[in-house]
Amino acid sequence: MLKRPDTYDSKVFLEFSRLDEENFRTVVHFFEKNQEAVITMNFEERFIMLLTYANALYEINAYKRHLRVADEIIELSITHNIQFFNGEDIYLKTLFQKAKSYFHLHEYKASEHVSTELVKMVPNHSPYSKLLNKCLIRQRPAYVKNMLASGVFLYLLSVVFVVVNILVIKSLFPEYHPGMEVARIAIFVGGLSMLVLAMVLHHFNVFSHIRSIKHKAVDKKLKP
Repeated sequence: MLKRPDTYDSKVFLEFSRLDEENFRTVVHFFEKNQEAVITMNFEERFIMLLTYANALYEINAYKRHLRVADEIIELSITHNIQFFNGEDIYLKTLFQKAKSYFHLHEYKASEHVSTELVKMVPNHSPYSKLLNKCLIRQRPAYVKNMLASGVFLYLLSVVFVVVNILVIKSLFPEYHPGMEVARIAIFVGGLSMLVLAMVLHHFNVFSHIRSIKHKAVDKKLKP
């Protein structure tokens, strides 16, 4: 566990410790202004500043910069065997923020990879599962895309039937009007059903996939 030092080796860290850590833009500005000095600090001070800087980057939505710093924090935490700081699991927090940064950048595959690992590590922590669910829902497989495209096509076709029925059939061939109306309704219902079925199947498969990951993770933890 890393603890905040009681004494400071550098003037920059002393100034940094006086900042309001909730004032994220000020933290980012201060860190980036003093980057050269940060490099020369002792490890504890530099690592604490990196943690605060990474969190500030995430909070101001600077996701690309956050990802670079998050990778550095994860590497350092593994190398120096640091998981907790101020009672907080910084390893899991950094991974979770990294996954969310990927998600906000629409890099859903990368976010899925990180959030999957988080679910495996802590299967009963719902925020990890919810993020993984969002990633998978955004990544529609080919069969879902095809079903949605078919549903939209049938819906548009039913609109065409309405126009043809009103402008042509009803006035020129009234005897065919009831049959065309039945066909239009059938096509409309078929298209709507296809759209609903595609989304239901997709959500169910995502739910089943996540449940499988969680069950395997729990079983693995229970094995002696």
